[in-house]
Amino acid sequence: MKISFLIFIVIIASCQSRQRPFSIEDWNYKEDIIYAKRKFLVDDLISNRIYKGLSYNSVINLLGEPENYTGTENTIEYEIEEIYGSDIDPIKGSYLAITFNPDSTVIAVEQVKWER
Repeated sequence: MKISFLIFIVIIASCQSRQRPFSIEDWNYKEDIIYAKRKFLVDDLISNRIYKGLSYNSVINLLGEPENYTGTENTIEYEIEEIYGSDIDPIKGSYLAITFNPDSTVIAVEQVKWER
């Protein structure tokens, strides 16, 4: 009985989110070509750091220059995660999309997940 309870606790603990507070060191950390820690920072960014009314310059000062992939007008994007299959092309991933109004202040922020 004690063993099965211990196994249950270990399984529950391992399923817990590894979300953590934003830090620029974790945001910029790369393993080869992959941003290995960004997926753990997204919730804090969306909930506490990037909010409606924040200026474009404040976002750039916080996150650095964006990596635009779609070229959507008034939206900048930052890679969060890419997962690769058996070749060099990613099969799924996510990015942080931040949309600005014409006055260059944030009007929306979201994590966009994609899959091929």
